[in-house]
Amino acid sequence: MLTEVRPAKRRRESRALVSVVILLVLLAVPSAICGLEMINDPIGALGMTTDWLVRTPIDTFLWPGIFLLGLAAAALLSAAGFVMGFRWRWISRAENFFGYRWPWVGAVSTGVVLMAWIIVEVILLPTVHPVLHPGLFVWGLVIAGLPFTASMKTQFRAHAPGRTTKELTNV
Repeated sequence: MLTEVRPAKRRRESRALVSVVILLVLLAVPSAICGLEMINDPIGALGMTTDWLVRTPIDTFLWPGIFLLGLAAAALLSAAGFVMGFRWRWISRAENFFGYRWPWVGAVSTGVVLMAWIIVEVILLPTVHPVLHPGLFVWGLVIAGLPFTASMKTQFRAHAPGRTTKELTNV
């Protein structure tokens, strides 16, 4: 009797997951580049002078550069968590608190922080770019919103202690 060998089924990622990973990576790269430039030249970074900072509580671009590096790190870490699926035991309490795995929480947080950053820039900077600021705000909104799709909520729901995956998907 011959048995048929079937290739293993390849897990198909949802469009929302692929989209959020791409958006996170595309956010991280220029954020890291600009952040490093601001740290490297805190007085005249990216062709801007400190005159831009007159209405802000800071007088150089050092802190915005550090912030952008942190945003880039959070975005890349979340994207890596989605792609690689690794888990950390020490973060399980936070996952149970939020009800979702850490990359899901990281993506939502990154999107919200990006939107808040843009709102602060619009309030404090003397000039608002007509395309850049609204575009980045929408980018943050999409990054924060995609994890709320049904496919991502189901896939990244945190496993509460004593509950199986089957029990969680039937809730």
